[in-house]
Amino acid sequence: MAEFIAPEIQDNANGWGPCQVPEKFKDMPYQPFGKTDRLGKVSDWTGATYTDRKYANKYTSTFASNHQYTYYYEDDDTSYVLVDNTKTRSHSRFPFSRRGQRARSAWAGRGGNNNWGNRDNRQWNNNRGGRGGRWNSRNGRDASVKVGDDWTVLREIDFSQLATLRMNDLPRGEDLYTCGSVETYDSVYDRITPKNERPMKKSAADRNFNTCADTTTDDPIIRESRHKGQVFATDHIMATLMTAGRSVIPWDIIVRRIGDKLFFDKRATSSIDKISVNETANDPPSEENNTGINDPRNLTLEATYVNKVFGQQCLKQGEWTDLSNKNPYIDPGMKKDRIASAGYRYRKWTLGEYNLVARTTVDAVVQNKKTGAKGFAIVRALNEWDSKMTGDWRKKLEQQPGAVLATEMKNNNCKLAKWTCQAVMAGAVLMKIAYISRNSQRNNREHSVLQVSQFTPSQFAAQMQLQLENSWAVLRAIIHECMQLSQGKYLLLKDPNNQKLILYSIPEDTFSSSEDESSDDDEDEEDSDKESRKK
Repeated sequence: MAEFIAPEIQDNANGWGPCQVPEKFKDMPYQPFGKTDRLGKVSDWTGATYTDRKYANKYTSTFASNHQYTYYYEDDDTSYVLVDNTKTRSHSRFPFSRRGQRARSAWAGRGGNNNWGNRDNRQWNNNRGGRGGRWNSRNGRDASVKVGDDWTVLREIDFSQLATLRMNDLPRGEDLYTCGSVETYDSVYDRITPKNERPMKKSAADRNFNTCADTTTDDPIIRESRHKGQVFATDHIMATLMTAGRSVIPWDIIVRRIGDKLFFDKRATSSIDKISVNETANDPPSEENNTGINDPRNLTLEATYVNKVFGQQCLKQGEWTDLSNKNPYIDPGMKKDRIASAGYRYRKWTLGEYNLVARTTVDAVVQNKKTGAKGFAIVRALNEWDSKMTGDWRKKLEQQPGAVLATEMKNNNCKLAKWTCQAVMAGAVLMKIAYISRNSQRNNREHSVLQVSQFTPSQFAAQMQLQLENSWAVLRAIIHECMQLSQGKYLLLKDPNNQKLILYSIPEDTFSSSEDESSDDDEDEEDSDKESRKK
């Protein structure tokens, strides 16, 4: 007979289970135990455990498929995953922690002239056959910037946490400094219909659009206003943060903590001020499905170009309204009709214990026909690039304008929310939104204006279910999170494939060399353009 050898039994006098880990099991990975795990029987010989389908997963572990030790049988090239252990533990600080969620109600109530337009136009035309959007069907979207090996993750903020924030009272903006000149909006464009469409004038792009400092820290007026606030930004950056939860395309913002001040800035090569196309659509433009002029990058350049051209074309040429101060960024010798209409309002808001100072922009002056009162407006344009996707605006705008707007609110939700926030921050009384379509679907350089609609910012926000109480609370919460940082340089990155923000600590010299290289590339591009024009 075979001899039976009893296994070694460890007697644990102080508890249950083995007294120590056996040698053969030391340093082996194990499946962690969670308090939420469903515990069942050690052994079930009846075979009736899963007779009822609703109990089929009653003993399933909550870890399972997302655990780093789980193996999937696929081709080796696709199943191999390098475990990223560079992330440090997220420090859950107010207001995104559970404690912060309970306390939200307490703080919520506390409330040189380069022709940019021409250069952007050249870039748009020269890249029509190049690589477009950053969508990769196999690996997902790429981040807006390459994450460095020496970057440290400080915080991750899920968009679901931002959605519940509210402010009891909306902050009111106070003008600190105004400069620039704006022309009067031509009301003739309000009477345009698809039957009497008006072609876009390319000559409007010849105006000089580079009429202000591009970044926050380079703005001399913001530098002079440092004693008037603790937080500084531009309207593009503020709108991006306020509508972060609606964004899909990746973006990034530089955060600088200098003394007791906080600066939100952009990289020199950032596309944060470019205009997206169908970002929130069910089937957004991708490299795989669209090539040539309908490539995602070319669509963005086209939309940005169309907005700049129409923003100047719809104005009464020569009917200027000067703000309190002259634009300090313009060459005094430049003729006024060569300068793009733009007014800059440097404004201050009180968000709880923080004073926020930002540069906002207005595009035109509008006049009330009944009272004669004047006010500022922002001018924007929606562009139709594929009539099959929109149902052909030339047919639908006449009979179903509401349906066209509803479709655009679905496909371009983030873009329209940004425009609304920019109008609110700038103190604009009206938003003028044009519908512009290509004359031919195969030509992205010829467009016509089909119709222009106007809204008040509050009216438009209500139509698209944009709660400004939430938008301001999101901005205030992000500011509060960044104000807890020590002095240094950081990057706030929208995760390319997940609905969350990641806050990185980055070295002080990050992006310096790339910015220098980008400026050199721009100069080389301008020089080559000049030579080609001479030829």
